[in-house]
Amino acid sequence: MKSTPADPARIQRIFFPYTEMKIREARETGGRFAYYTTADIASKILKGRQVWLRNTLAMNDYREFDHGSDCLKAAYNSEPGHALNAVLNSCFSGLADEVRDYFNAWLPSIEYDTYMLCLSNHSSDEDPHGRLSMW
Repeated sequence: MKSTPADPARIQRIFFPYTEMKIREARETGGRFAYYTTADIASKILKGRQVWLRNTLAMNDYREFDHGSDCLKAAYNSEPGHALNAVLNSCFSGLADEVRDYFNAWLPSIEYDTYMLCLSNHSSDEDPHGRLSMW
């Protein structure tokens, strides 16, 4: 079957390879993803057949987004980041600085417009108590 640019499976493989790998691993091992929540919210999810994402600015651990952007900055300033800059600049002089500045300018908008859902990878040997049994 010929794939098209709008093929969701292809888009997932390209832009979310880690997610694709974790889904494949869960299927192969009989694992599943768990969403730890209250009974009230679980009931609403099942009745409405939908789950809502949370804006990163409203999360309990609001530093999650900051941590991710700090990791990107550290990677950018590392040896592989310098190699990336060299490759970009070999294509067009000054491109690395332009990409960095463009990304930094968009970072507040990215943070404001990022929504997420947290799932736990749950293997069958955790069935008796769950992954987060301390709750």
